[in-house]
Amino acid sequence: MTPARRHFAIGLFTLVGLLLLASACVLFGGADLFAKKAYFETYFESSVQGLDVGSAVKFRGVRIGTVEAIGFAGATYGDRAKLDPDDQAAFRPLSYVRVLCSVDLDQHPDFDAARLAAMVGRGLHAKLDLQGITGQILVNLDFPRNGAAVAPALDVPWRPDTLYVPSTPTSLQNLLNIAQDIASKLGNSDFPKAVDALTTLAQNVDKIAADADVPKLTASFTQLGDTLNKQTQQISAIIERLGPQRLSADLAETLSALARTTAAAEALVQELRQKPSRLLFDQPLED
Repeated sequence: MTPARRHFAIGLFTLVGLLLLASACVLFGGADLFAKKAYFETYFESSVQGLDVGSAVKFRGVRIGTVEAIGFAGATYGDRAKLDPDDQAAFRPLSYVRVLCSVDLDQHPDFDAARLAAMVGRGLHAKLDLQGITGQILVNLDFPRNGAAVAPALDVPWRPDTLYVPSTPTSLQNLLNIAQDIASKLGNSDFPKAVDALTTLAQNVDKIAADADVPKLTASFTQLGDTLNKQTQQISAIIERLGPQRLSADLAETLSALARTTAAAEALVQELRQKPSRLLFDQPLED
């Protein structure tokens, strides 16, 4: 083979190899290299179990992009975060889970970086949702509904590389966190005494009423009112420390109902203390 033909064969072989490589890249996802994308990141303080690279990013249930990377914020920004070595709380943001997402601009050109930034200014936030009944987790973008308040954005001591979309915990995450806090803070309280008081009152109420022992009945209601009042004060103090933004509407309504019930019980106790027989038997108390 002459040198000219040998060089031609080598060139042809190289060209065919490059064509095959390009075809393989397109076939197995290399087309994404040429796709137009807008990127944003969000942070989660709680677990993102079930969320994976490739998970869907949706806006009001419509898929607009994909999760590109998941990791701890400290791995990306640890070297850039200016933290006080003596302030241990300042290192907390490094443990946030950083989720990098992309939006497919070829399919959704209206969601470019400028438009997303404007939407964040109007309250756009990200949260984790379940995808139907499959159990898969996705990142869902949405605005607050009916003027509802959104949890404040997580503060970070660095400037994010891409657009930052604040996250908000789901209602289930809120309730689980609140339940854990209440359980830990009330672990040493006198709840068992409250249960014992209610049980004793239920067991003896028939006998007390039958014997018409008004002072004893008054004492029982007084004990119940004092116990309810003490427990309500403990719960109120805990809820105040947790902050109203972590409470869902349903839990807030439940606590409000408990407060109203306790107030009614206290009013009944006061009336029984002042005129117990008049309330129970509609007759004056004999000397």
